[in-house]
Amino acid sequence: MHELGHLILHHESSIDDEADMQSRDGHEREANAFAGRVLVPDTALGAIRDTDRPDEVERFDAWLAPQRHALGVSAETILRRLLDMGRLPQAEYTAYRAHVGGIKFEEEPGGNRAYRHREPKHIFGKPFVRTVIDALGSRRIPASKACAALDGIKLEDLHQLERHIADL
Repeated sequence: MHELGHLILHHESSIDDEADMQSRDGHEREANAFAGRVLVPDTALGAIRDTDRPDEVERFDAWLAPQRHALGVSAETILRRLLDMGRLPQAEYTAYRAHVGGIKFEEEPGGNRAYRHREPKHIFGKPFVRTVIDALGSRRIPASKACAALDGIKLEDLHQLERHIADL
């Protein structure tokens, strides 16, 4: 939705990095606000009681669980919208991001990357993947941009993904 915001609001497209997504300035702020309004409408925000907000940022995920599940978005997406609405202090949002950034997930042994080429479809959805592949096929973007847009997959995985999408 952030990238769609760039297309609609600014008539341009770019694949942003993490720093851009967290920016509170200019075009990035506008694209973030657009995405937030689409993904987390005002009616959903109305169901969130600020008085129930926990004092510990570690409990924000549980506090927002009903809305996260109903909307299919992350707690951070909802928190960003609350921040934009002036309902969450910047310090609490920053503390939450620091908390989430510090969580370490242990990798389980035995996994493989045999289906890495399919991951972008599961992450972004078929329409987005098809759009990127169509843009690559019509030479509107280079392969390096297509790989970056599709979760940083390798060129070999991109070619496998092209074949996989063509078979669907």
